Amino acid sequence: MHPLGKDMPVERIGKYRIQQLIARGGMGALYLAHDPDLDREVAIKVMSESIMRDEQARERFYREARAAARLQHRNIVTVFDVGDVRIEREGIRTLHSIMAA
Repeated sequence: MHPLGKDMPVERIGKYRIQQLIARGGMGALYLAHDPDLDREVAIKVMSESIMRDEQARERFYREARAAARLQHRNIVTVFDVGDVRIEREGIRTLHSIMAA
């Protein structure tokens, strides 16, 4: 299932303005977004709710972010942000882990 609800388009995730859904997979979804603070496009990886409930999967997500943040290579994206955000859709607030790159 789509992390934010299959038929629920999202306009913002935290400070990021969502432009479009890029892909969806087993761990969650990947969005193209705009970072207003840095005035640039970023990719936002959002964990699905089912993964959020699995503590080992959440820790793996954060390890992935920390490992990617230490790497510097032209073929590897730079991680700018990672954390948990509350996303409100149709009056329902849900907690999701995100990674911005």
